[in-house]
Amino acid sequence: MQLWHLTNEFPPPRLDSEKWEAYKMIEPGVLIFDSIRASHHLDENSSKDMTIIMSRLKELRSVGHTVIGILHTTKADPRMHRGSGALIDQSDHVLGLTQVKAIGSDENVEDNFDEDLPFRLGHIQKTRFIPYKMYLRFDPGKGFSLTDSPEDGLLKAAYDLLVDYQRNNPDPTQRKFTEIIMGETGVGRNRALSLIKRGENNFWTFFIKRGDKNQRIYSPILREK
Repeated sequence: MQLWHLTNEFPPPRLDSEKWEAYKMIEPGVLIFDSIRASHHLDENSSKDMTIIMSRLKELRSVGHTVIGILHTTKADPRMHRGSGALIDQSDHVLGLTQVKAIGSDENVEDNFDEDLPFRLGHIQKTRFIPYKMYLRFDPGKGFSLTDSPEDGLLKAAYDLLVDYQRNNPDPTQRKFTEIIMGETGVGRNRALSLIKRGENNFWTFFIKRGDKNQRIYSPILREK
């Protein structure tokens, strides 16, 4: 990772300046603007001004960059970002880090920081992708560490079910895989299908079996014990 700081001999150009296209000259990768507010001199509360900033970030995306912009929250509500709603409206995926009352919960802590409570890192307000969230613990001496959520447990259970089924049965289809998850875990069809989608390329892979229905055939990915 390379840091481009304001103290560099050639500081990073503001996104509202004529030199902003210098970012296009960087080899495509992940660009992190910390923060979006500090990356320009425009009015962060102006929809017109923020549309200009977002259009330039989209141009950077079009040349191959993955663009991550950090927004700060308001003091009155840690769930609300500062600035114009155009920042959220024109984003592809919005993630928020908030402290919640329990693992698996989306209910934010209203009071001050409580070191015994977990944090939720996941989509908020908008996403163009499959909604996802994870839960973290914070240790002042070590930082954040990942902790299991109920969804993680279901994914691991679905993986074990797929492994067991494939030992004696060839070509488990998506329909069969869905039925197995529903029958063994008690979740509904929509949630089972969501779990299957989330586990793709992590817990299992699939290929399309050509035929009348072009069925998806699933295979578990070998995982370390």
